Order: sequence, then structure tokens, then C-alpha cells
Amino acid sequence: MSLFLSLNLSSNEIHSLLFERQAGLYALRAQNKMAFELDDAERLMPAFWEQMQALEAETGIKILDDDGHLAHEGHAELTGMSAVGFSFSASRPVRVGLVGISEAYSLSSLRRLVSLFDAEVVLETRLQDPLSQSQQLEALRAVDLDMLVIAGGSEEGASRALRNAIENARLFYHLMPKSIQPQIVYAGNQVLADYARLEIEAGDDFHLAPNLHHNTGEEDLSVAWKAMLRAYQRVRLQQYPHLRHLQAELKTALLPASFAMGRLARFIARLSATDKAVLLADLSDEKTSLLFANKKELMAISQANTIDEALIQSTQAYCSQNLTTAEVGEFLLNQSLNPHQLSVTISDFAIEQAWARARLWRALGAMKAIYPHLKYDGETGLHEACDPIILSGSAFSDKLKAHQCLAVALDGILPHGISTIAMDDNHLLRALGTLADKEPLLVVQMLELDSFRNLASVVSVDNQNYEDHALLDLELVLPEDDSRQYFQAGRNQLCKIDTRGIESMRVYLAPGRFSDVGMGMVGLGGWISVPNTELGLIIDARGRPLILPENPEARAKSWRNWLWDLGG
Repeated sequence: MSLFLSLNLSSNEIHSLLFERQAGLYALRAQNKMAFELDDAERLMPAFWEQMQALEAETGIKILDDDGHLAHEGHAELTGMSAVGFSFSASRPVRVGLVGISEAYSLSSLRRLVSLFDAEVVLETRLQDPLSQSQQLEALRAVDLDMLVIAGGSEEGASRALRNAIENARLFYHLMPKSIQPQIVYAGNQVLADYARLEIEAGDDFHLAPNLHHNTGEEDLSVAWKAMLRAYQRVRLQQYPHLRHLQAELKTALLPASFAMGRLARFIARLSATDKAVLLADLSDEKTSLLFANKKELMAISQANTIDEALIQSTQAYCSQNLTTAEVGEFLLNQSLNPHQLSVTISDFAIEQAWARARLWRALGAMKAIYPHLKYDGETGLHEACDPIILSGSAFSDKLKAHQCLAVALDGILPHGISTIAMDDNHLLRALGTLADKEPLLVVQMLELDSFRNLASVVSVDNQNYEDHALLDLELVLPEDDSRQYFQAGRNQLCKIDTRGIESMRVYLAPGRFSDVGMGMVGLGGWISVPNTELGLIIDARGRPLILPENPEARAKSWRNWLWDLGG
């Protein structure tokens, strides 16, 4: 028997998952969630020990040794942990300053790089701008940075501006007052790498990475991930010094939860037999995280759940009750102050679901801003072919029913083509991501075991010819007797076809001449295999963009009707 532990800390919860391997087969043996305030330094280790004892009681496996320490592999008397993962999902951001030669070749890459690391970019310096060295230094002094990331310059290229930036980094690091000692990440011209290390003299607070751009000009952000992870961990351990004791018990590095999920998104995309991308959407009480991966790249965005006027207005627009912006804003502000406040009225539940839609919409827009090549539009949705789309986080798992989760995903993402939408009830995305580099076979087997709850298979029909009303014909072949059923989807319809209990159903899609169902070109159809899902096969023929009435009451009624179409 082998044991594997993954632990995540948020601002108000500690969550552990224990995996087991027996005879070459992996399984989730137990998990435990415990309320906990991260700022309560005296409570962290007692909470950890209580949680390990709860896992021991549930499984009958001794996890702590006689001295109360977590047993690791090689322990003289206990099985011990073969691998441990440790992630952090609290909303407090890492305040980051970016320094690059230019927008096109440095700063845009740096924004994409730090998006995986809970970063709030509070300063950007373009070395090509006509700022003197003293003006650049003054800009550094004016913000309280946790991390400074420097990039730019081709190998053997011009270096004067970069040298000036390195000198400013030294002055900033040594002379300016700061709340914590900032971390310096250098991922620029490698000719200056040794100069940067010796000039800045930051010791373990200096983190060297290869140049983000190859000599060919191709961007590769992954070369800087190790340096960023080291810097991230040192920032978090300064922000929360009491984490050091827990890390010493776990004997593993601290990862941003978004990075762990991104690692798993890449893993799933590379295992896929198709060229479709993977989208992971995590909506927690504290923040919204999206991870998009295909076989070539990983995109990420993580946003704290800040409430502003734009979010209030978009939440109101998504709401299935006709409410004023003042009513919506009051609920959201109260929710941000009391995230565990329970919804009571129909209006409360409607705002909660609308807020989840608005969070997805805002996060996708923010992702598009730093990844301009992402095929996304705020009105027509995500044009990238994604399968699967996996939902996670308390906003889904703790607050919404299956059909409500599906409605939020469809309305907030507006996917195109054919997708399976699944739910991660156990936060496996995060946990498996922390263990993927240590025990990859664990991840492979857990994915093969269908560890996620499949909500529905979705076919999204896009048809821009508004005189065309019959958009899609379907032929369903039932596996037990080869009998056939026929359906038709018309414009602005959201159709639910019950396939529950049927392990694998073949469906023929026959789109109209102007209908695109994601088979490669407009009007092209074909056979698809539909797995057993909780809600069945969903045909979203509402079009892109969604056509909604301008009248607030009529618009709210449209949202209610579509939700009813999915299950109530």
C-alpha cells in the first residue's frame, strides 16, 4: 500500500485529500474539510493535526507517528506518505511589478507569465518609454511590491536599458522601505544574467530563469515557472510566517492552487485523443480562476471577487428576477463581507446564479485581454473547441443544483460546438495538480475512473441566417435494441433529451445548411457518441449571441424559461 496526501489552504478552510494505491490501483480513500482562519497563526497546526486525526479515524490508517508528526515514506514503523502536495488558494494577491523592454516583446509575455501565480500587477515599466532612471526608481518607490519580474532583450542584443533596470532593482531591494522583502525574478537577456545576480545582491531572494523568448522570437513561459514558484513560495511564507511549520511537516513546496490546476489542465489536454482544448472553471468564495489548455499552451486568469459597478450591472443583466441594480449591489456587497451567508429568498438565489455567470464572463474577458489570440468574444462566447469543460469551486458545488451549474456554464461561457460539461465535486483538479509531477500514474488512473460528475453533453448550434428556423435534426440510436428516436431543434430553443442510464448512445447530427455544430464547417454533420450524464444531451440552439429582450421583465423571464428547460 502507498499513500498520497494533497492539502490546500484558503483564507477560511483547510482541505485534505488522501489517496491510496493498492495492487497498482489508485483510489481517493478519504477527504476532510475544516473551517479555519488563515490569519490565526496559533490555530494552523492544531487544525492540521485535527484533520489528520479525522482522516485516521475515517480510514483506519495511521498517518501521524507517535510524536504527532506526519509520517513520510521510509518511516521505520508506518507506511508513510509516498508523495505530498501543498497548494494555496487564499485571495490575498501577490503584488507584482513588471519591467520589460517593450509592450510587444516583454510586458505582454510577463502578464501571461504571472497570471498563474495569484498576481496583481500594480506597476509596469517599459524601458523604451522616455523615463529617466530616477523616474523609474521613483515609480518603484511609490508602490509596495512583493515581487519584481524583469524580462526583455534578445540574446546578445542591446543591454543598456536593461542594465539601468537592474541597477534600479538593486536600489529598490536594498534601500527602500517595504512591508516584506521583495523577490526579484530575472528572465531577460542571459548575457546579463550573472551581472543581474551580482549587481542586485539579493541572495535567495533572487531567482534566475532563462529568457522567455528564444532566439527565433518564440515565447516559452514554462522556462520561468520554476523561478516563479520559488519566488511565490518565499512571498507567501513572508506574508504568513506560520506556514513554515506546516511546510516543514509536509516536506514539499507550496504551489498556487491556480498553477496546480493549470498543470492538470495541460495533463488532460495532452492525454486527449482529439485536438480540442480543456477549460477548467473554478469559482470559490474568494476568487474566480480559469485555466485553458491545449496541446501547445496554457492560459490562465485568477481574479479576486471584487464588487464594482460593472460587475453589478452584468449580474443584473443575467438575473432571472427583475431586480434593480441597487438590490443586486446590496446583495453582492453583503455576500462579499459574509461569504458564508445563506441565500433565503428567490431573489437571493437568482442573484447568486447571475453573479456566477457574470464572474465567468468577466474572467474570460480578462483572459482575452492578456491572451489576444484566444478566440473569445464577450457577446458571441468562446469559439475555441473545448471538451471537457470542468466546473469546480464552492459557488458550484455548495450552492447550485446540477441544472443550475449547467445553466451558469452555458450562459457565462457560451461554448461553441460539442462539449461534455462535468463537475468536480471533490476538488480533485487542485489535488491531482499538486501530485501530477510526483505520481503521474495516480492522475492518469483517477481521470480514467471518471472521477468527475458528468452533467451533460452539449451541442451548441450557431446559425447566423435568421430566416432559417429548423436548425438541427437529430437521430438517436438506442444501444439495447438499435431502435431510433428523432428530434428537431428550432431557433432560440434549449432542448434537453433524457439519456440518463444509457452508457453510450450514438447520435447523428444533421444541421441545416447554415448551421454550425462544431464538426469542422458550417452545414457539416455526423455521428457522435454521447456518454451517460446526469442531465442528458442538451441542444443549445439559442444562437450566438443570445437574443434577449430589452425589457427587464421579459429578459428575466427568458433566463427563467431557459433554466426551466434544463430542469426546473
